[in-house]
Amino acid sequence: DDQVKIRGHRIEPGEVEARLRALPGIAQAAVLARPAPSGLQLVGYITPHKGHGQEGHAQESHALDTARIRAALAAVLPEAMVPAHLVVLDSFPLTPNGKLDRRALPTPEAALAQADDYVAPRTPTETALAAIWAEVLGIPNIGVNQNFFDIGGDSISALQVVSRARDAGWAIRPRDLFRHPSLEELARIATATEAQPTAIVTERVFGELTGLSSAELTALGIDPAVMEDVYPLSPMQQGLLFHALQRDGDGGDYVNQVAVTVTGLDAERMRGAWEALSARHAILRTRFLWREGAAQQVVHRAVPLPFTAEDWRGQAFDDGRLAQAAAREHARGFDPAEAPLQRIRLIRLDDAADGRSRYRLIWTYHHILLDGWSTARLVSELLQTYEGRATASPQPRYRDHIAWLAGRDEAASERFWRKRLEAFEAPTRLADAFARKGTQVRHNRRYSRLDEEETRQLKDFARSQGVTLSTLIQAAWVLLLQRYTGQARVTFGLAVAGRPGELAGAQEMIGLFINTLPISEDRQPGLTVGSWLRSVQSRSIDMREHEQTPLGTIQGFVGLSGQSIFDSIMVFENYPLEENLRDREGRSIAFSDFESVDVTNYPMDLKVTAERVLEIEYLYLLNHFSDEDAERIRETMEHYLFLLAGRGETEIGSLPLATPRDIALKNLGNARALPCPSTPFVHEAIAEQARRRPDAIALVVGERRLSYAELDGRANALVQRLRSEGIRPNDLVGLMVERHEETFVAMLAVLKLGAAYLPLDPRLPEQRLAMITASSGVRHVLDRDGSIVLPSAIVRVTIADTSGTSGPAPQDELHSESLAYVIYTSGSTGEPKGVSVAHGALSMHCRATGALYETNEETCELHVISLAFDGAHERWLTVLTHGGRLVVSDEHLWAPQKIAEVLRAEGATHAGMSPAYLQQLAEWIEEAGDPPPVKLYSFGGEAMPKAGFERVTRVLKPNIVINGYGPTETVVTPLVWKVPASASCAQAYAPIGFPVGDRTALILDAHLDIVPAGVAGELYVGGTGLARGYHGQPGLTADRFVPDPYGEPGSRLYRTGDLVRWAEDGTVEYLGRIDDQVKIRGFRIELGEVEARTRALRAVRNAAVVAQEAPEGSRLIAYVTPWEAGAAPEALADTVTAELKKVLPDYMVPARIVVLDRLPLTSTGKVDRRALPVPDWQSRAYVAPRSEAEKALARVWQEVLKIERVGVTDDFFELGGNSLLSLRVISRLRRESAIGIEIKLRDLMKNPTIRGLLRDAPREEERLEEPA
Repeated sequence: DDQVKIRGHRIEPGEVEARLRALPGIAQAAVLARPAPSGLQLVGYITPHKGHGQEGHAQESHALDTARIRAALAAVLPEAMVPAHLVVLDSFPLTPNGKLDRRALPTPEAALAQADDYVAPRTPTETALAAIWAEVLGIPNIGVNQNFFDIGGDSISALQVVSRARDAGWAIRPRDLFRHPSLEELARIATATEAQPTAIVTERVFGELTGLSSAELTALGIDPAVMEDVYPLSPMQQGLLFHALQRDGDGGDYVNQVAVTVTGLDAERMRGAWEALSARHAILRTRFLWREGAAQQVVHRAVPLPFTAEDWRGQAFDDGRLAQAAAREHARGFDPAEAPLQRIRLIRLDDAADGRSRYRLIWTYHHILLDGWSTARLVSELLQTYEGRATASPQPRYRDHIAWLAGRDEAASERFWRKRLEAFEAPTRLADAFARKGTQVRHNRRYSRLDEEETRQLKDFARSQGVTLSTLIQAAWVLLLQRYTGQARVTFGLAVAGRPGELAGAQEMIGLFINTLPISEDRQPGLTVGSWLRSVQSRSIDMREHEQTPLGTIQGFVGLSGQSIFDSIMVFENYPLEENLRDREGRSIAFSDFESVDVTNYPMDLKVTAERVLEIEYLYLLNHFSDEDAERIRETMEHYLFLLAGRGETEIGSLPLATPRDIALKNLGNARALPCPSTPFVHEAIAEQARRRPDAIALVVGERRLSYAELDGRANALVQRLRSEGIRPNDLVGLMVERHEETFVAMLAVLKLGAAYLPLDPRLPEQRLAMITASSGVRHVLDRDGSIVLPSAIVRVTIADTSGTSGPAPQDELHSESLAYVIYTSGSTGEPKGVSVAHGALSMHCRATGALYETNEETCELHVISLAFDGAHERWLTVLTHGGRLVVSDEHLWAPQKIAEVLRAEGATHAGMSPAYLQQLAEWIEEAGDPPPVKLYSFGGEAMPKAGFERVTRVLKPNIVINGYGPTETVVTPLVWKVPASASCAQAYAPIGFPVGDRTALILDAHLDIVPAGVAGELYVGGTGLARGYHGQPGLTADRFVPDPYGEPGSRLYRTGDLVRWAEDGTVEYLGRIDDQVKIRGFRIELGEVEARTRALRAVRNAAVVAQEAPEGSRLIAYVTPWEAGAAPEALADTVTAELKKVLPDYMVPARIVVLDRLPLTSTGKVDRRALPVPDWQSRAYVAPRSEAEKALARVWQEVLKIERVGVTDDFFELGGNSLLSLRVISRLRRESAIGIEIKLRDLMKNPTIRGLLRDAPREEERLEEPA
């Protein structure tokens, strides 16, 4: 077809043609891809409208403004799609049959040579540059009025022009070509390289660079009599001084050290050499002041040299003692306000075997004085001085660099950096990809060391792509950051030399020149590796024109002043100090045992040296990265270097980024998942239990006990009844899931009939119930007593009493994809969504789960989970399909005391509940003692905190604990963590374990690539144990259930939206939600649904809903803005709460409504959730408690809700209370003798204020003492 690749981009020329034809004045357009020296280029051919140039048009037909046309295209097309050349023709050549004859279109070169406006070069500069353009672009006859980019130039060829121009003696910069793209304009600003750079000013006025008066300098304690000069700091110095002041001058970051053993040294000569250097270089006599927000560096005329000589000859010491001596020197640190900021310690060791002296030289200095280049030059000069060789004089001064900085065009740099970072989204924090491993604030190192052949391979590849080795290394780091952080755009710091070519003597100056600049790169999956590398290099070159801008200033440009925008930096060292020291030519002394300390405050610091071999040092902070983390990073970096090398034409998006370690850990995590058959179906398995053990007890509900035979028989009888009501196989039947034996009979009967049931919570608001029944399309709803209001179109089937009935087993045929049940969950659009679960997946899951839970005929399980929650259906079906006994709680929320009593009375072996509920049971048992002899406790529905897990195992003392994880879409719990009670929980939350049954777990990034080992990603669940999809919503199903790129054809994955990582043993660790979906009291909630419902209220203009973590779990907070200005906040909050209670379940109603004048927004117009105020959960209109009963109640509420003050009119639930916390209140009140009355749970639910509770208490109990 016509699709072509230009600089790595796939391009349809037809799209460019259409854009051209849409522009005013253009009649016809054709676009071809033609070869050029730098690769294929697009050439556009256009013809004008016949009337072009008449009224309303400014140009004649032969003079279409190609520059304007290219600008118009650039505004709507990517750079690669804008033609390199535009050729204007009077008409197009045609074939005999009237079609465009593309082969007859002239080449750009021919068209240019024939152009009427061609003007040949006239000056030597124009002639020289024209020759360079012609050579690079492959176009003869370059005219002075031609635009470099119009005739085929791009960012890559611009670099070639700049390089060749400099070789020819002309100084131009890449940005010059962009600002002056015509040959004539460029020639005007090009200068011969013989011209002298900025001259050094020899006459100086003391303090002139500070902008301060003599009086102001005196006030700072600066005396010209003893001080040589004073001037501001360079950008990097400013940052280091600020950091040093924060650290109060202690050792550590930015205190550098060189330690080396010297043989044949004369100690006094060495002291003299150091003193000469101190006198020669002002920076070695400089201290740093910070006064009233401004920093100055003060140069003393002379400072005493801290040179300490010691004699350890004849003493017993080893390398460890020498290392301790160096470490103590380093730990002393420096006070920046006290000069000098260097120390030399010389330790005399035992003489060498040939009788020559041996010393250990320890030089410690603050990085604020010197960069690596200056350090190497200073050491070289030190050795020359020691050997008695003359050095160049006078030395260029660091002050001249500061003066040069003061004359920079800062506005231009600001414009550049704002433009460069306009797509910046968020800081890149590599350390956040890993779990914190320790608290030690110290460094450790790892190394990548390539041999000569491997280094040559990388260099050759970089050269073949027209880039440097450093660009290749930077690109590999970009890939690594993108993989580990999951961000498409990543940022890291790059140390640049900072020595301006415009400043004379800059290369010889001693001081701190380097600066750290942000490299910010986006994901470019459609680019080839080679094209991407060249674009990375091009952006890096452009950046060097503005490399003096302080990093802190750049951070301010993206709105993050004072905050780091990256946590990793890269330094390329081209000053091999150690190799220079080892070179003995012309020296009387020899060096050995070289060691250096050069640390920063960045969590990850890469130091790259590339001479004969490539070495990368990974210097990392142990409180951010463990040694294992750093080893993974090292492995990945090496893998990516060689992955890129040799793949110049491969698209970035096609690179296999998973490393062998990544794949091995994924395989380990899935190795424990064992396939299970999907038959018999669950109702068939229960019928088989009834056949085998008819008298065994299946259900215990209150005082009623149903045998398997009774349960099965009553279900069979109900099947006949349902058929008579018109319910058929494959129908979806609504079922009011009250906690009664008839509910279980009905669910089993629906399954036996071959229909599917839809659990409906009787407590749902009328509107939500109507919404679900309408969305699901159910025609029948089974109801025990007919008390629930149903939409008029629904046929109610009453199942009040099925006792004493029985019937034959139905014979309806089912297959594995037949629907078993549909459960509705919260939806992000404001509408709930139904999840359809098939018989095959359900049966497979129950069989696999039963094996894991060790469920059998001896099992007795307490069932307290809401039947509106999918976990409840796993538990009743798993227990009954394995022949166990199910003890079902009633409709009331049982207090921990009752749970414990029932567990003991029934001899329960298993119990499952939400983490919060289970923790309350553990708290009760901790006080009451005597834990029930339960073998296995399971929990799920939300994350179990580490502290809660430890309390449960310590207090309840089961044999086994299980954390069951899973969205409804994955058929309840596709992953479980099963451990003995003696197990520990190392992370913030209990792990979610490994796949169950015929399932796979994959942790993928946003592009469905396997994430690096141990790094967070989104959990995807695959295999046969998935729901069919969303009931009646194929679009949403396709969005969440995606093709499995790693499975068999037709296999699917479910995107859970949960953030997880692999542990070393293959266990999945839960970290949180990726999106705004949260769990409240075990129910999954889309914050978007609550927001949508809130925004729909008449009084609300806008709304945002967040989940705030609290000691007892997450709480919902709704922030609303009113339509009516001046609306009373409390009244609006009450209205919103009341209205939401009509349409949402109680767990979805926010615990607090915060009324704001407006919602804070980000720069992109989105709600800035980080800027939303945090409620203090205190009372709104405080009325202090007066009586002893009021005070006792308030005290209990404060302790349970963990707030400082509670008034007697405060609403318990508005303060953050919920049903579980209300149980804790009731439990605590029983120990408060001052209350004098018994308060039950229903009392608190009915009267959620202290005053209301006490007012409605029974007469014979203590009454409220009315205030006088």
